Amino acid sequence: MINASSRILHVSNIAVATVLLAGAGCSMVKRVPGMSSSGPSSGAPSAKPTTASAPASSGPAATATPASTTSNTTSTPAPPSAAAGIAAFEQQFAALLKEEARFSAATAQGEPTVCQAQAGRLVPTLWAVETNNRGLELTCFPLKPSDASNTGSWRGIRDVQDHGALGTVIDDIKVEADGYAITVQHGGVFAVQPGPRVTVAFFPFVGKAEGSHGEVFASFDTVVDRSKAIVDVLTSDAASAKTVNLDGERADVLAKAEAAVKARGAAYLAKEAAALAKVNFPKAARTDAALVKLVQDYLQTQQAKTGIDPALVKKIIVTSSDWSIRKNEYGLILGKTADVTVGFERVNKTCAFSTLVVQRDYAGGGTYSTKSYLNGFQSGFEKILCERIK
Repeated sequence: MINASSRILHVSNIAVATVLLAGAGCSMVKRVPGMSSSGPSSGAPSAKPTTASAPASSGPAATATPASTTSNTTSTPAPPSAAAGIAAFEQQFAALLKEEARFSAATAQGEPTVCQAQAGRLVPTLWAVETNNRGLELTCFPLKPSDASNTGSWRGIRDVQDHGALGTVIDDIKVEADGYAITVQHGGVFAVQPGPRVTVAFFPFVGKAEGSHGEVFASFDTVVDRSKAIVDVLTSDAASAKTVNLDGERADVLAKAEAAVKARGAAYLAKEAAALAKVNFPKAARTDAALVKLVQDYLQTQQAKTGIDPALVKKIIVTSSDWSIRKNEYGLILGKTADVTVGFERVNKTCAFSTLVVQRDYAGGGTYSTKSYLNGFQSGFEKILCERIK
């Protein structure tokens, strides 16, 4: 966006959490052409079905906040005064946005949109599309009805910010060589192709998801609900937004977006495979059945804290050759510690290992307690090929 010296503040520098997240009454809703109003809803609407279908095979879950799968929420037309106010807002604000102004075909035609809005807000067709050295940013402007009825002057982003009407759809996502900005946000996968005419594809998650973005892309077939995918086209003028053939373009937009996401997933898997080929499970430094039993018992009761399912543990070994003295910042002895490494399978069928620290507190006079206890993790989860845990 235009900087402050040109009357507009950069959108990405403004805190706009109240309209960004799908929660606390926020939703993606069915819009009324040109000036949609979002009614109460608890999640994303069902979009028009696509002919593509997910395979029956299972795979790793995805990451990010899950999207609900409730039925469509259809809004009611805004009053004439609001229609006039939205038209005034779009005309004035588009002039300020200049080349960054785009217009949503989905909103203009009353189709589901990815602009998230609090219940009761009206969503103009006007969006801002900015590409800079940080990446691509898409912003929509959900207005309160009272603000939409205002046909007065909108002088810049600060006016919009003051009315809580900034809705960041995606923020600073790098456009790769394939021409797509792809990310995981708002409970699903976005694949956006920028340009004078911007195409937006959004694939909501089936349910709860976990893992990195790369893992999401690699398991695309099993983590998204294609039947609820949303497509939008952002045009450079308001008139064109009304004439875009969304039904005709839907299948092509989704197919190309899906191919781009899967290509990212394949690249991630290839990179992961190369890295995993270099990872080996550590060797046991000594045998200590008591320490192994202590860790086993701890994992049985602390799955929520450790993130390790005790039923999926494959191997536990002691990886420190002897106890190490642990001191505080003043050099005073706190106790002695030993490292115990756990190799385990994860729910997504990959494997990892992590090292836990066992401690015995200092009892004074050069002696230590005979009671051992777990004192946290020495390391995070390191991925490894399952067959190498042995």
